[in-house]
Amino acid sequence: APNRTKLLLDDLAGMDVVVTSYFEVQRDKKRLLQKVSWKRICLDEMQEVRSWNTVVAKQCEKLQGARRWMISGTPLYTGIGDLRGELSFLRVSPFSATHEDGFWSFCIANPWRSRDPACLTRLRRLLDAIMMRHSKGQTYKDSGESILKLPDLDEEEVGVALGPSEQAVYNYVEALSVASMRRIEAAAAAAAAAG
Repeated sequence: APNRTKLLLDDLAGMDVVVTSYFEVQRDKKRLLQKVSWKRICLDEMQEVRSWNTVVAKQCEKLQGARRWMISGTPLYTGIGDLRGELSFLRVSPFSATHEDGFWSFCIANPWRSRDPACLTRLRRLLDAIMMRHSKGQTYKDSGESILKLPDLDEEEVGVALGPSEQAVYNYVEALSVASMRRIEAAAAAAAAAG
């Protein structure tokens, strides 16, 4: 019903924070999330929109917002091409999909494939302009105090008892791995002997 949609839109627009999933953005048939003008849109696990031509990437790109942020520990999930979807969401012109004219291929993809050193310089400049990277060791310049206080890493190794079928799979994969490593070692030894 139109009144219900308007109420939902008013509710959404009145919220300070709305948390949703990529699945919900993708299945939003009424495009309610796209009808709100958001102050800020933050995509967590941004590698989910790495392919600029997927439904979820296109839906996220259509969201309206004054500011667009992406958060991830793995901004490049499968390769340099992942940046294309991410740049599209961020609307980094001329890299965004809405400005697709072969620029990505000409400026990034083809030079990257041919290992052109200028491409790496170009990418560094681009990423320096749009990316912020934080590390555990970062400190505030004025106080020297740590920006992020995390507890010390506590690693504990816990053995797992495998059932008969799990043990059989483990043994099979182990045997394949050992055989594969022996082939690699033999090939390396043969190559070294051939000089």
